[in-house]
Amino acid sequence: MSATSSTCASAARVAALQAEVNEVQATRDYFVALAQLERALGRPVPVVQRPIEQVAVAPNKKEAQP
Repeated sequence: MSATSSTCASAARVAALQAEVNEVQATRDYFVALAQLERALGRPVPVVQRPIEQVAVAPNKKEAQP
Protein backbone atom coordinates (compact mmCIF):
# COMPACT_ATOMS: atom_id res chain seq x y z
CA MET A 1 0.00 0.00 0.00
CA SER A 2 1.45 3.34 -0.98
CA ALA A 3 1.68 6.33 1.32
CA THR A 4 -0.95 8.16 -0.74
CA SER A 5 -3.50 5.36 -0.51
CA SER A 6 -2.80 4.97 3.22
CA THR A 7 -3.40 8.69 3.68
CA CYS A 8 -6.64 8.50 1.69
CA ALA A 9 -7.81 5.48 3.69
CA SER A 10 -7.00 7.24 6.96
CA ALA A 11 -8.82 10.38 5.85
CA ALA A 12 -11.84 8.29 4.88
CA ARG A 13 -11.87 6.59 8.29
CA VAL A 14 -11.61 9.94 10.05
CA ALA A 15 -14.45 11.33 7.91
CA ALA A 16 -16.64 8.29 8.68
CA LEU A 17 -15.99 8.58 12.40
CA GLN A 18 -16.70 12.31 12.31
CA ALA A 19 -19.99 11.61 10.56
CA GLU A 20 -20.95 9.21 13.35
CA VAL A 21 -20.03 11.78 16.00
CA ASN A 22 -22.08 14.42 14.16
CA GLU A 23 -25.09 12.09 14.05
CA VAL A 24 -24.90 11.41 17.79
CA GLN A 25 -24.54 15.12 18.56
CA ALA A 26 -27.48 16.00 16.30
CA THR A 27 -29.63 13.34 17.95
CA ARG A 28 -28.74 14.68 21.38
CA ASP A 29 -29.48 18.25 20.29
CA TYR A 30 -32.87 17.12 18.95
CA PHE A 31 -33.88 15.47 22.22
CA VAL A 32 -32.66 18.42 24.29
CA ALA A 33 -34.70 20.80 22.10
CA LEU A 34 -37.72 18.51 22.33
CA ALA A 35 -37.45 18.44 26.12
CA GLN A 36 -37.17 22.25 26.20
CA LEU A 37 -40.26 22.56 24.02
CA GLU A 38 -42.23 20.18 26.22
CA ARG A 39 -41.16 22.10 29.31
CA ALA A 40 -42.18 25.41 27.72
CA LEU A 41 -45.57 24.02 26.67
CA GLY A 42 -46.11 22.18 29.94
CA ARG A 43 -47.10 19.01 28.12
CA PRO A 44 -45.56 16.18 26.10
CA VAL A 45 -45.09 16.70 22.38
CA PRO A 46 -46.07 13.69 20.26
CA VAL A 47 -43.17 12.42 18.19
CA VAL A 48 -43.64 10.25 15.12
CA GLN A 49 -40.63 8.05 14.58
CA ARG A 50 -39.93 7.13 10.97
CA PRO A 51 -36.90 5.61 9.30
CA ILE A 52 -34.51 8.27 8.04
CA GLU A 53 -34.98 6.98 4.50
CA GLN A 54 -38.63 8.09 4.62
CA VAL A 55 -37.76 11.48 6.06
CA ALA A 56 -34.93 12.11 3.61
CA VAL A 57 -37.10 11.57 0.51
CA ALA A 58 -40.13 13.48 1.78
CA PRO A 59 -40.98 16.12 -0.84
CA ASN A 60 -40.97 19.76 0.11
CA LYS A 61 -44.59 20.85 -0.31
CA LYS A 62 -43.65 24.48 -1.01
CA GLU A 63 -41.50 23.43 -3.97
CA ALA A 64 -44.24 21.16 -5.35
CA GLN A 65 -46.74 24.00 -5.65
CA PRO A 66 -46.83 25.83 -9.02
